[in-house]
Amino acid sequence: MNSGPARRHGRGLLLRLTIAVTVSAATLFAVLLGARSPHARRTLVPITQTPVHLPRTDTGIHIGIPFLRCYNEWWHPTSGGSRWCRTSSRRSIASIQRAIDIGWTYTYKYAGFVEHHSAIGAAFDFDRTPGYDVDSRTGAGHPFTLAYWRRSHPDWLEYTCVTDAQGNHTHPAYEYRDVPKVAGAPTYAPVNIADPAVRKFMFDNYYKPSIDAGYPILFFDNFSLHDFSGRCGHYDLHGHWVAQYSGSRPWTYERDSLNWLRWVVAETHRYKPGELVAVNYNPAATYDTPQQYDSVYKLVDIVWNEEGFTYWGNFRLSTANSWRAEVSAMSDVAQRIDKGLVINGELKKSYGQVTESDREWVIANYLLVKGAHTYVGITIPDYGYFWDFPIYHLAIGSPAGQAHESQNVYVRAFTHGEAIVNPDPSRTIVVHLDRPDYRDTDGRAVPSTLAVPPVSGVVLIR
Repeated sequence: MNSGPARRHGRGLLLRLTIAVTVSAATLFAVLLGARSPHARRTLVPITQTPVHLPRTDTGIHIGIPFLRCYNEWWHPTSGGSRWCRTSSRRSIASIQRAIDIGWTYTYKYAGFVEHHSAIGAAFDFDRTPGYDVDSRTGAGHPFTLAYWRRSHPDWLEYTCVTDAQGNHTHPAYEYRDVPKVAGAPTYAPVNIADPAVRKFMFDNYYKPSIDAGYPILFFDNFSLHDFSGRCGHYDLHGHWVAQYSGSRPWTYERDSLNWLRWVVAETHRYKPGELVAVNYNPAATYDTPQQYDSVYKLVDIVWNEEGFTYWGNFRLSTANSWRAEVSAMSDVAQRIDKGLVINGELKKSYGQVTESDREWVIANYLLVKGAHTYVGITIPDYGYFWDFPIYHLAIGSPAGQAHESQNVYVRAFTHGEAIVNPDPSRTIVVHLDRPDYRDTDGRAVPSTLAVPPVSGVVLIR
């Protein structure tokens, strides 16, 4: 996600439950996807899984909402933002404590409010510095500028392969068009994650203070195994160019990303056993192989899949694109008892414009892949506050089996309902229900023969 202290904060409420189990990491959809998915054919080695401190999600629908900044602990009605953000900022984050299970906020070292909300996760960019230096006592801050980083730590900055007429690399490898518009604007500086000095600076100045303040999760945004911002290398303190990711060595970025993740998890767990590390990681969107995303899942405690089944709100995934790959990647981590998965359901509209079809698509897919610690959130691009949809409160019960294909749709039975997904982009599929007492999400009786439109989901309750 794109960054900025005025736009990105998050919140987490954690119930503590310790589980220590040894299980096989078999993929949920190995049978469901069959020969049509290369992921279904791989053999997974049983792994010993360590304890995780997260709310169990066996029964019902459990909520994970990112970047909850629009509450009076962080925001003020006069601070700007959307109308709904300003309205939400008149309330305390305590008003939604019982509604959500997990989340996080960008801290910028300011942790004064944690005294009364000790279960908040702290979020950072994994390969960029914060844009602001914030007073840990008052929350007042001023921007870190590009000039500051070039003056203080010129050897940390990562540049693209573009050079000027003299052959100098002058373009920092900014991400998501976060280019400072004026000289004094905040700079989310792309830094060398392979440099031990960078790692120590970030841990000592940001991660460790957040842990000390009581945040139970360190969340890192936009983690990737791919050099999507075009990083090429950096200069050393003597002004000599050090090539890293250009030419014939693009694979080194994946190596450095995994080494960074291995380091931050180990250092965090060493500093405070039980602290959780989460990343925003979207393997299906970048065509990562099962071996690649397994290497990430083994290291991290929680995965937030921002892409979700709505591709960041751009379109619903279907069998014509990456729905099967998304299901396989999500179910792989969801079925690991020692991991958490948060599925984002972003929609490019206002909350008031979200339709019943939108809600059921997100929730039905969530129910298909849900494991022991799996959460979901319907969001819009205006991240920052929680919208409590009635569908979150459906008493669907616990899974009565695994998801499977039946009547050309994908279904999963629950003790008090059923989830149905039709990912086909062109066919409406008629389904014959096996019970006469199903009701829809609004409590209306459902006929025994149900037409499921293309790329849609249905959640039934009984």
